[in-house]
Amino acid sequence: MPRGERILIGFYLFLSVAATVLAFNFKLPEARSFPLLVGFATSVLIVIYFVVSSSDVLSKKMRPFMVDDLFMKIDGQVSQEAVDEGEESLRKVRERQLIAMLGGFGLLAWLVGLTVAIPFFLLTTMRKFAGESWKTSIQVTAGTCLFLYVVFVAILRLKLHFGLLGGL
Repeated sequence: MPRGERILIGFYLFLSVAATVLAFNFKLPEARSFPLLVGFATSVLIVIYFVVSSSDVLSKKMRPFMVDDLFMKIDGQVSQEAVDEGEESLRKVRERQLIAMLGGFGLLAWLVGLTVAIPFFLLTTMRKFAGESWKTSIQVTAGTCLFLYVVFVAILRLKLHFGLLGGL
């Protein structure tokens, strides 16, 4: 792992641990649970990333999961043909489309709520930008929605935003 990346990831680790420690000082348990959960989970994921990237054996085994992710596809880094041919305009179009989709997600979440907006956004993003199959897109969307439901509704007992139209 390059030195600059190590420093940046170390800084993120420091921030996540600091958020976790600061959350212990919150007086209300309702205010404490979410920062504790997010800070702890983020810290664990960063430590796992450090361990995997510093071990040659683990790095080789996990390489497909670490290199070919959704955000690299959105950014256009995986599709080097377009960059090599000098088609910078393709990257700009994809960025505009993603910004429009994020704006659409915000509007949809405001109107009909997160229970509709999140699955719609995930499916659309995975199909449009990642080029994943319907099967993979539906599996990832279902898993993400289940995870969000378990964490926010079941564990933290928070209500998801139902939007102006009541969640349809």
